[in-house]
Order: sequence, then C-alpha cells, then structure tokens
Amino acid sequence: MKSPLYFALCALFASSSYLLVHAAPLSTEDSESKKLIATEPLTHIIALADDKKGIGARPAGSKQERQAAQYIFQQLQRMGLKAEQQTFAIEVNETQATSMNISAVIPGESKKRLVIGAHFDSTGVEQGSLGATDNASGVAVLLAVSEQLVQMRGLPYSVQVVFFGSEEIGKLGSNYFVHAMSRAELGNIIAMLNLDTVIGGDVLYVHSSSPTDFSCKKIENAKLNTSGVFRDALLAYGASQSSLPVQFELHEDSEVFAAGQTGDWSDHQAFACNNIPIAYIEATNMDINGRGGKDGYSQSIEAQFWTCYSGKKIGSCDPDKEKKWGEIWHTQFDRLDRLFPVFNARMIDQLDANITLIVGALNDPETMAKLCK
Repeated sequence: MKSPLYFALCALFASSSYLLVHAAPLSTEDSESKKLIATEPLTHIIALADDKKGIGARPAGSKQERQAAQYIFQQLQRMGLKAEQQTFAIEVNETQATSMNISAVIPGESKKRLVIGAHFDSTGVEQGSLGATDNASGVAVLLAVSEQLVQMRGLPYSVQVVFFGSEEIGKLGSNYFVHAMSRAELGNIIAMLNLDTVIGGDVLYVHSSSPTDFSCKKIENAKLNTSGVFRDALLAYGASQSSLPVQFELHEDSEVFAAGQTGDWSDHQAFACNNIPIAYIEATNMDINGRGGKDGYSQSIEAQFWTCYSGKKIGSCDPDKEKKWGEIWHTQFDRLDRLFPVFNARMIDQLDANITLIVGALNDPETMAKLCK
C-alpha cells in the first residue's frame, strides 16, 4: 500500500499550482489545513529546494543560505522549541561572509544528549543542482522528526537537533559547533546521527566511521571514535520493524571501505574525531563500480544517470567515455523536477522510512540503552 505522502506528492506535481511553503512564518489567518500541510517533509523540501516557489540553491554564505536558516528557525519556533542561531565567519572565493547553525534541544529523561544533524547549504549551482536530496532531504527529515519528538514524553535522552551551515565548503558549520563546546559539553553527548542525502539513491544505508579512511588533522586533541554501536542499534531496530516501507542496510566489504564504514566527508567527522560514536544515514549504492571504485559516490543504476550503464559490470559500459557516473548530488539531477519522474514512490518511501526509524529508535529504551554499554 502506498503511503498518504505518496498521493500527496502525486497531487502536488500533477498541478502547476501545487502548494509551496516559502521561508516565511505562517500567518495567523492561515487555516488549520495549511498548517498541517506545512509539516509534511515533502513540503519542507519544496520550500528549501524549489527555485521558483521556494528558495532554490543555497550556496554557503549566500542570501539563500540565510533564507534557509530563517525557514528552519521559524519551523522550530512553530513547534514550540527554543531555537538558537550560532553565527560564524567564513570565506567564499576570497570574500568574507557569514554562515550559521540553527539548533534546539528537546528535553528527555536524561540530560545526556543525542545530537542529530543535517546541513542546509547546497552546492553544484553551475551544474544546475538545487540541493533537493543533498541536503534538503536531510533537513526535511530532521524537521519532521523534531515535530514528532516534541509531542512525546519520556524520551530516554535529551535530543539536540542541529542544522549546519556551510557543510559543502569544508564542513565549517559542524566544525564550528563542536569547537565551541567545552570538553564537559562534548562528554555529555552520547552519540551523533548525521542525515546527509537520505533519499534518491538506490539503497538506504547506516554507516559508522572508518578507522583507516578518516582524517582528524584539523581537529585539536582529536581522538577518533570508530565504534559501530549506534549504527548497529539503528539497524537492529529497523530490522525489527516490519512496517518500514524501506529497510536500512549495512554495506558489504569493498576495496574502499570495510563493511558498514564510511569516510569523513560530512558533518559526522567533527563528532567522530572528538570520540563520539556516530551513525550516518545516506541513500546511495555501495555496490556500483564508480569513478573511485565502490565508494558510494555513484548513487543509482538508473539509466538516466549514466552515459551508458552496464549491469554486468555494475558500472559504466566504457569508463573512458563515461560522463555521469550514476551521480545525483552536485549535478543537474539533484532537483525535484528531474528526480520525481524517475523515482516518485521511492523518494516518499525513503522519507517515511527515515522518519519512522529515527523516531521509533529514539523512543525505544532498549535501543537507546545500547549506546551506554
């Protein structure tokens, strides 16, 4: 059975006048139905990543990135959370600019915190990317998760949701966020979950950090945590939930990464390098032989994303002539008007699965207890 969100998406794209939410608060005159629609994760993606009715591309340090931060801030306030903005200086193309992180804390039974993060900037503007999967999808899931967690009582741990700026130019937001914390504050974090590109790819994975393909050079007093405890807890919980529309997987060994491990290219890096267990959800395909081997940069075997795809090779028919490599992020394909005709129900199922997994696992004492063993 298709989810209600699937039919909502079909209705939205069937009409040229489909509802889009802008980076402005809902007025007091808005009807209850509009307020309910505004909570749908798809609506968040449209508001952030549609270039006509929403914000569109959100390069680090740009006006659009600030608009995205404002949108997130207002959504958290609407939920009744105390949203905080953390501003920091950046340099873009030798020009000084500012970026920011937006965060809020959802109290639980313990003051110990579990951090969930997603970056809201995007890249690939020159290629036509609007950052729909990378990473409006992660932001949308985190907003939807926040909305559900706020309504719950008895969460085992407090949850801090953090929306990072300037990930695409060096994970600047997450590095600033972690660097600004004291050792005691860092010690209060039991684990970090990173949501980066959580729809679009062929498979939903949960990763932990790699002990070999991970750099902590720019982080003071670094101690890399490579524990898979949070990853395994999420995977075990997901496997126990027959209602999930999509199952989460642990990738197999390859010449690039050991099973279930990933590199340091997203916001989980600063946390892992400060001895915090991490889990990283992403939608990609670790079985594809891409530009750099089976490294997950090639996200799909769908023909539209290849110059020529070979099922026998699980990769390009001719690597010397390949131009697309099955990649969605940072390309002209990372926009809803290009993705929906190809994936439709897949994206909706992946959104639903992410939200269901995270909310359920965080509210399950047995799953959360595994983080303290």
